[in-house]
Amino acid sequence: MTILPFDAGSAVVFGERKAALEKKGTPRSEPDLRIAAIALQHNLTLIPGNIRHFAGIPRLRIENGLESRLTLLPRPGLIGARSIFMSEKRPEGKIKVLKDGPYLVTGGVPLAEALIITGADGEPERWEKGRAYPAVPSYALCRCGGSKNPPFCDGAHLKNGFDGTETAGHEPYLAEVEKTEGPRVDLTWSSKYCALARFCHRGGDAWTLAEESHVPENRALAVQESCDCPSGALVAWDKTTGGPIEPGLAPAIGLIENRETGQSGPLWVQGGIPIESGDGRTYEIRNRVTLCRCGASQKKPFCDGSHIACAFKTGR
Repeated sequence: MTILPFDAGSAVVFGERKAALEKKGTPRSEPDLRIAAIALQHNLTLIPGNIRHFAGIPRLRIENGLESRLTLLPRPGLIGARSIFMSEKRPEGKIKVLKDGPYLVTGGVPLAEALIITGADGEPERWEKGRAYPAVPSYALCRCGGSKNPPFCDGAHLKNGFDGTETAGHEPYLAEVEKTEGPRVDLTWSSKYCALARFCHRGGDAWTLAEESHVPENRALAVQESCDCPSGALVAWDKTTGGPIEPGLAPAIGLIENRETGQSGPLWVQGGIPIESGDGRTYEIRNRVTLCRCGASQKKPFCDGSHIACAFKTGR
């Protein structure tokens, strides 16, 4: 492996791009510009982990490093409760929604905080893993929002009269989506699943990027934004195969927290963990969904963004 230095030639390119970007009112951080300058000097294509840091740098060729970690799934088609959003490999874990009670998680599903990191524009930019909880075979997660031992249930639902009636319905994702078509990528969005995480709003918005996806950087960012959507409300579709572009997520549950606002978000269910309703039916099995844990959602068990309106905080 050859390591290219930041030399005098790179410094010249760095200065030119820095001045041009500042003139446009779109400055970049010095470390990112140094990397870009080296790539430009040697006529290389840059494959960053976060394409947003490098999009818009004049004459820089970039490819989306995220796509090498994505799963391109077959064209639409449903098999029972399993959908196009998951492979045939079944995870060991399971989530059972208890009537007016907690989520019962079995199968040793990993549990950790999922931290929203905000960018310079004030919009969510990336995810970071926070505190990981010790592995246990099973546990019950609070659904009413009133536990004094979050994220676990402490029986608060029995005292506060929690009404956990499931109102989301069992229709598949594709039955109720809005579609945006672009030259190189399409997007679908479902209000049923939207948790208002707002990863789709950085760099403009994902829909505009998709409509202008003839520009490679726009397509790459639209795909990245859709894959950062924890609820799976926003999905990118490959124009060649017609299949969804999904992030490769191992079975796990993330406790969404926004340290900048101090608010707690929903449970981020990853990797196709089956979710069984109180009446015994299994919801469509998807790669990523978010479950309400503030108790206020009108689309239970899924999150509808109500945690923002009620300023939900777990106290952890």
